[in-house]
Amino acid sequence: AVCSIVALPVQIAAFYNPHALWLMAAPLMLEGGAWVVLKGAKAAAADRRPHWHYRLIAWLLAFIAAGINLWHGLNAFDPATAIGTAFASIAGPGVYDLHEHGHIRKRDGALTRRERKNRAKAAREEAKQRAAEEARKRAEKEAAAKAAEEARQALIEERKREFPKVWAEAVKIGAAVGKAPDDPAVWPRAYRNIEGTEPGESIESINARRTAEKRVAAALSGAPVNTLSKTTNAQRADQMPRTQRGPARRPPARRSGDTQRYVAAARRQASIAAKNAREKKD
Repeated sequence: AVCSIVALPVQIAAFYNPHALWLMAAPLMLEGGAWVVLKGAKAAAADRRPHWHYRLIAWLLAFIAAGINLWHGLNAFDPATAIGTAFASIAGPGVYDLHEHGHIRKRDGALTRRERKNRAKAAREEAKQRAAEEARKRAEKEAAAKAAEEARQALIEERKREFPKVWAEAVKIGAAVGKAPDDPAVWPRAYRNIEGTEPGESIESINARRTAEKRVAAALSGAPVNTLSKTTNAQRADQMPRTQRGPARRPPARRSGDTQRYVAAARRQASIAAKNAREKKD
């Protein structure tokens, strides 16, 4: 309202005509029209309707009024009056529109300039921290990969030194299947081919384990370690028919086929023993 009071006199003077006094209402139409349109923009914003065209018309009317003040002020008065009244024509509707625009942005959750700067700063700090964290993880990953490769090479050298035959077999198998000799699918296979056991086992370790198991069993049972296991006689049947039991104890009656035949080795040994006995007697 104050800006309109300042701007209206120059505009009215610009439209003054003694023969057409009704033209003096034109400044009221320009200044008042701008304010009416701004009120329409406020109502549209409150109803969440498009309001950009209201604001465009208000700014257009304000600039027309400012142009009239600037032209008439320069011709009829002085530059200060022209510029001041032109600024007053724009300042009134402009300040009101900017105020309403800020109110609308606040209602819609729009951030202020300070808030945008703070958010951008926080985003930059977060990006910097994220980049540092990624760099740290990448360095740790590279260090772990380097340590794993060094351990792998050390294991390869140790296998070459401790198991040269197994390593040569692993090289052959790896070349055949297209894999490295220390591959988990190649090395156990080569070890079984040469040592006959799974990796980590050997004939010496198996014998040592069995000996230790025997010592443990002997300690638990209380028997000496070298005690032979008690088994039944390998000869399951008597060679000769058993003597009859009773007071008479008569020898058994012999029949053909009642005696099991000696094995060939036993017969040869008996023949040799009989021959030696005859030679001694002679």
